[in-house]
Amino acid sequence: MLRRTLLILTLILTATAFTQTARAGVTVQSGITKVLDPNGGEHVSMVLDSSGSPVIAYYDPVDSDLEFIHCGDPLCNTMTTRTLASAGLVGMYASIQLDSSDRPRIAYQDSTNNAVKIAICADPTCASVSLVTLDSGDIFAGRFADLALTAADHPVVVHATTTAITVAVCGDPVCSSVANHIAVPKTGGLELTETSLALTSQNWPVIAFFQEDNSANNNEDVKLAVCFNPICGSVTVTDIDLTGFHAGHTELVLTDEDLARLTYVQQSGDDDVRAVYCNDLICSNPEITAFEAASSSAYASIALDSEDNLAAAYYTGTLQIRLVTCAEEPPCERRTVDAGLSTPAPPVPVALALDAANNAVIVYEMDGQLRLYREVDTLGNADFELGFSPWTLIARGGGDGR
Repeated sequence: MLRRTLLILTLILTATAFTQTARAGVTVQSGITKVLDPNGGEHVSMVLDSSGSPVIAYYDPVDSDLEFIHCGDPLCNTMTTRTLASAGLVGMYASIQLDSSDRPRIAYQDSTNNAVKIAICADPTCASVSLVTLDSGDIFAGRFADLALTAADHPVVVHATTTAITVAVCGDPVCSSVANHIAVPKTGGLELTETSLALTSQNWPVIAFFQEDNSANNNEDVKLAVCFNPICGSVTVTDIDLTGFHAGHTELVLTDEDLARLTYVQQSGDDDVRAVYCNDLICSNPEITAFEAASSSAYASIALDSEDNLAAAYYTGTLQIRLVTCAEEPPCERRTVDAGLSTPAPPVPVALALDAANNAVIVYEMDGQLRLYREVDTLGNADFELGFSPWTLIARGGGDGR
């Protein structure tokens, strides 16, 4: 009760940011920042429903629960909050997708029961939810869980166990049957971590991941596994970046032509947020670019606009949340969307999505709060009613915020 009371009271302590920026497809941008949960949240995952409203899943590190927020409008002036799972240590590695009827599906780790599970919501606000076990028994089951839905709304979940990267394939939209398949086996005792999943137009899994190498420094190599059927019976693994120690996590999306785009952080040498452009299905000749050197980040989130142009959001480690947008290929535009961190903090995950107008929506933790940032083309137009009563205005800089 106290948690929900604090959440309601904090809605009046939100902030609105205004910047003027010209870029491809968008002429004027205005940024709005809002507190979603005053107690913060980790392992955050976010998608937009058919009306452009954010739907969010995250882990509550205080109560060790899986939390859920459904915004009633694009700016989240109204929202429904629920605790979906609370028995034991649950909710880490939350990953959310919506089916064709805007009903949430959320994969997550149940650490207490050594399991990877999925929350199947019967309605868009998760008033009714079923918790289904997809795989269990391995002490690391559910680590780095990532969820995608097939064209028929069947959930597919990738996760890293002690022995392999495993893909759980549901036989129907509610996972009444599930089959687990090994996509990448662990070899030579080398750890497999930080998995990210996307499905091709043929529903073939594509998985980005880290693999520990044999060096004395225990560097982690960035790799891409492409399955050539829905159950990963045939897999090609490509080396993407073998240049040093990589950290944080990978995040993967596919273009309309099934070409991979992924982000990760390289933390030896340049210490930068990197993006990979693949020119064929298996990424045989990856093009790697750095968004920002010496960013001290560990997490980046990626999305593609309506023309398959890349956007990314990340925490810089220098008190800022950064948004990067690329017209076609680098160089890309950088700008700060939130510099409100009062003291340095460990790098935190962010979740990025683009709406139908290619405006960025970002959910992230800052100063112990779970926050929402949203770009809008104009303020107070017919499509976006701000509801000024719960908002306050703050000054921000434009450009990349430097």
